[in-house]
Amino acid sequence: MFAVLNSHSGDPPDVLAAPGEWIWGAVMTRDPDADAGFYQDVFDYEVFELPSDDRGNHLLLASESFARVSVNPLPQSDVVQPHWVTFVRVADVPKAAQVAKTFGGRVVVEPHQDRHGGTVALLADPAGSVIGVMDWTQTTPPGAAQ
Repeated sequence: MFAVLNSHSGDPPDVLAAPGEWIWGAVMTRDPDADAGFYQDVFDYEVFELPSDDRGNHLLLASESFARVSVNPLPQSDVVQPHWVTFVRVADVPKAAQVAKTFGGRVVVEPHQDRHGGTVALLADPAGSVIGVMDWTQTTPPGAAQ
């Protein structure tokens, strides 16, 4: 499930999110190629393949030469269904994970280094809704051409 929004004030500029702001989105799916094709058709995104690693095919969806979201492989599971994960920028991922646990949440995926050298984790609130947290030490947004 996803929503489409038409803002009468236009899109915000592509700037680096401050800690506490939304920074990235990821589609977790069993068929990254098919899902990337869907979003390419619906939103006219460009699709770029990231260098392969042992976790499978990762794709970027971009517009105006700016990566907007990633499409990532979801391990085969009867429990976990394809879904979106939204990420919030934080200054300290391990600290955010600990604070989430303090307030009744849980750590779904422990803090670890991502392919860009930052740290990411997946957290769940007390009701079970999942959100990603990531630090970003570079001075440009994650999707900016470098």
